[in-house]
Amino acid sequence: VTIVGKLNLALPQLPAYNYWDTSRIAEGILYVRCDAEKYEEYITGIATIDSDEFVEVRIVNAGGTSVGHLAIRMNELGSSFASLSLPKGMYLLHIKHASGKKFVLKQMK
Repeated sequence: VTIVGKLNLALPQLPAYNYWDTSRIAEGILYVRCDAEKYEEYITGIATIDSDEFVEVRIVNAGGTSVGHLAIRMNELGSSFASLSLPKGMYLLHIKHASGKKFVLKQMK
């Protein structure tokens, strides 16, 4: 297959620390890359949030669609997520603390 001219792709949105690398698309190769600096930003700080502190949680499904939001204490995260009526699958929990620290947890339902 030879691709000639400009190619417009409609690719789905990826989680915040991932991006599409189309540098070899002419060869039929499409990569999903990880931005290590953004990834570190999302995972930094989880151990420094006390269990009784409030966090905001945005729940995103595997397709990248936001499917819920919680404002809870950190120690309620597991039980609150488990009680949600969501289909089985993998979810990303985008957690933000009032101090500005934010991170993402991967959670299976």
